[in-house]
Amino acid sequence: MSEADRLMAALDRKRAQTHVRWVREVYESLFNPPPMRRGIPRWLDLRKEDGQMAGFTYARNRFDDDDFPTGGFVFGPGFTIAWPDSPRGEGADIGAVLEAVVNRLAFFQSSHFACSENAEAIEGINHALGALDRRTADRTNRGVEGTYKT
Repeated sequence: MSEADRLMAALDRKRAQTHVRWVREVYESLFNPPPMRRGIPRWLDLRKEDGQMAGFTYARNRFDDDDFPTGGFVFGPGFTIAWPDSPRGEGADIGAVLEAVVNRLAFFQSSHFACSENAEAIEGINHALGALDRRTADRTNRGVEGTYKT
């Protein structure tokens, strides 16, 4: 088995484990919803149905017992993202997800699908990435990056 095959097999195992965890979490949260605390629900559900775009998407974002945003997930046709349960937790990083989208749009731009709308989308996402980088630099300078301190 080649190194690439071993890496793909490991990735497939990780995806399967993560998928089982998400399915369990969705099931548990739908049938055993967590209680509200100080009037704040323990999660925030977002649903979007759009026949022109990706179809149905579903997101569940959670708060911890101290009302800090914590983990969650979002899924739709062809994708599933798990957000970290803590500032340094295991899960997707917003910047990494945006960079993946820029990468895919740049791929389209190098093909027959190049268009001004893709270029505009890349520019907008790069603007968002710059804002996230500035936020991280500010938090690092204040010594609060990777914590729940504001």
